[in-house]
Amino acid sequence: MTIPKSPTSARYAGPPTPDGVAARLGIPVERIVKLDANESPYGPPPAALAALAEFARTAGGGRYPDAAADTLRGALAVYTGVAAEHIAVGNGSDELIPLLAELLLEPGDEVVVSEPTFGVYAMVATRRAAHARDAGRGGEDFTPDPERIVAAMNTNTRIVFLCGPNNPTGTPLPRETLLAVLARADELGRHGDGPVVVLDEAYYEIAALGGDPGAWTAAPLVNKGRRLVVLRTFSKLFGLAGLRVGYALCSPDLARDLRERKQPFNVNSAGQIAAVAALKDMPWLRERAVALRVERERLFAALSGFSDLHTFPSSANFLLVRAESGDDAVPLWEALLDHGVMVRRFSGERMRPYLRITVGTPAQSDRLLEALTAIFA
Repeated sequence: MTIPKSPTSARYAGPPTPDGVAARLGIPVERIVKLDANESPYGPPPAALAALAEFARTAGGGRYPDAAADTLRGALAVYTGVAAEHIAVGNGSDELIPLLAELLLEPGDEVVVSEPTFGVYAMVATRRAAHARDAGRGGEDFTPDPERIVAAMNTNTRIVFLCGPNNPTGTPLPRETLLAVLARADELGRHGDGPVVVLDEAYYEIAALGGDPGAWTAAPLVNKGRRLVVLRTFSKLFGLAGLRVGYALCSPDLARDLRERKQPFNVNSAGQIAAVAALKDMPWLRERAVALRVERERLFAALSGFSDLHTFPSSANFLLVRAESGDDAVPLWEALLDHGVMVRRFSGERMRPYLRITVGTPAQSDRLLEALTAIFA
C-alpha cells in the first residue's frame, strides 16, 4: 500500500533527536524508541561502569589523559593478538578514517569504495580532493564483488575501503574478497606507491561473539606485513558510543604516523579507562551479542511478514528494509517518528527507498512492530 505523506513532515526537516521528537509529540522522552544509530541497547559492561564510578569518585578527570593510550594499547594487544606498536587509538574510528586520508591521499588520487557503504569513506576522499571510484555491489543481496573491486584499482589508487559486516546492508565480507584485494594491492605496490586496504570491522564483535558461523577477522594479517589497516570500535557491542573510543591495527610505521598526526589528548581518560575495563568483561559481552542475534532473527521474521517491506539478512546489529510502496521511504520514516520510533533514513538517490533499523531490546522491537502494524493497517 502507499503510505500518505505525513501531515507533520515539516516537523522532521532536520535530523531528529529523542528530546526533539518527544517535545513535538508531547510525550515523555522515555517513550521514544531510538533505533537509528546502531548503539547497543544494553549500554556498557558492568566492569566498565564500575571503572567509571571509581574514576569519578577519585576525581580522575582533573588530569590530562594518557596521550599515547599506552595502557589501552597494551590491553588491545592482548585482546587482538596484534602487538601494541601496530595499534593507534582514536576518538572513535570516525577520527581515524580522516587521519588515514590525510596521511595517504593527495589531490587527484583515487580511493575505491563499494556502495552502498559507510558514507564517511567517500566523504574523506572528497575533502582531500581525491576521487572516490565506486566498485558497487553485485546482485540484490548487496554482496561485494571482488572482481569489480580489483578492476577498479589502478596505479592512482591509494586506499581501498572495505566494511565487514557492511553498514548499512549488514552483508558479511567474504575472506576471499579481502585476499583478492590484498593481492592486487601487493601487485600495484611492486610498481610504486600501492594502495592500502582499510577494512572496517566495527561490527566484528557482534557477529563473532553472537555466534555468526561466517564471522572472521583480518587482524592476524596485520602481523604478516600486509598492506592492511583494520579498524575497530568500542561504540557498538561494547556500549561506549558516547565515550568515543576506536582503534586501528596496521603497520608499525603507519600506526606511529597516526599517533603523531592525531590531537595530543584525543581520547579522554574516561573512555580509555572504560575501554580497558570492558575488555575484561567478555562473558557479559558474549551474552549480549547472543541476545542481539536472537532478537535480530525474531525481528527479521516479524518484518518479513509485512508485504509492504522487503527485509535483508544481516550479520550486524541492524536490519536494512526496503519500502515496497514506492521509490521513497521518507513517508514511512516520518510515520514511524509520529509513533515515537526513530530509525535511519538515507538521502542518496539509490538508498531513498530503504530504512536501517537497529536491533534493540525485545520491548523496543515490539514497539516498532506495533507502530508498523498501525501504519500499514
